[in-house]
Amino acid sequence: MLGPEPIATFDNVEDFLVWLQGQDARYELDNGRVLAMAGGTALHADIAANILTALRNKLKATACRAFHGDMAVRTHRRSIRLPDVAIYCDPRDVRGDLARRTAFEHPRVIFEVLSPSNTLNHLLEKLVEYKALPSLETIVFVHPTKRYLDVHERVSETEWRSVTHLHPATLQLKDPALTLTPEDIFGDADPPSEDA
Repeated sequence: MLGPEPIATFDNVEDFLVWLQGQDARYELDNGRVLAMAGGTALHADIAANILTALRNKLKATACRAFHGDMAVRTHRRSIRLPDVAIYCDPRDVRGDLARRTAFEHPRVIFEVLSPSNTLNHLLEKLVEYKALPSLETIVFVHPTKRYLDVHERVSETEWRSVTHLHPATLQLKDPALTLTPEDIFGDADPPSEDA
């Protein structure tokens, strides 16, 4: 089965970023194909905001900064991704003229809050691209309705360890060293009912 029809195509990230400046909607560049990003639910937005707020508070007085999904990650020459939340610690990303920056290249941690529009193939493509980034230490897929986490942690240059927390769990990041509680991630609202 083929994926969605691309809105446009680009041979490189730079041309895509120039094109993107004149757009009102959100787009990713998927191996040269421009794909529109589906709108999320209130629950999706709430969880992403919870994670960003917790990270911003916990990263104060460190060399790292957290950004939300408007900040693009360059994953390779023909792909740009928009993770829901990401932590950047590399001075090439977090210093300098941030007013002119539209994409970073050295994420340390990436959070993706999943939604019904995420397809398994799309998530696997992102996971492969993310794991190829040498700066990346942790990838967290957050399942908002079931309230579980799929955590992928780098253990060596070429090896990753994956753990699924099926119940709300405290997330311990190694680099940067910090802890996110279930309340930091999911907030204090009750989980959606199974009927929702």
